[in-house]
Amino acid sequence: MGFLPPHALSNGGRAMDWMKELDERGRIAKQLVTDVPPALNSPAMTHDQAVAIYQGLEKHAQAADALLQDIEDDDQPDEVIAAAEALADIYSDLAAAAVERMAELRRKR
Repeated sequence: MGFLPPHALSNGGRAMDWMKELDERGRIAKQLVTDVPPALNSPAMTHDQAVAIYQGLEKHAQAADALLQDIEDDDQPDEVIAAAEALADIYSDLAAAAVERMAELRRKR
């Protein structure tokens, strides 16, 4: 994310606005990619904590999916759509990791 070819400035510069939004959300996702896996893998992690992490990640995933839909509806260039898809994938992957940890912790109860 962050690179935008000259032809992506079509649509009255909206592609640039979308990329700004994606860059901002991408910074948050990057931090979560750094923070979430170690938290989930902590031996001290409880099931309730894993559920809370999952719920937060699921909200981010839903917001990323909605953003992707808006970008697609706005008929943006492939590069912008690809960046939105990558963001949605990050949140889906993190949420899936939280679900796996929740299941593991549930079995240990």
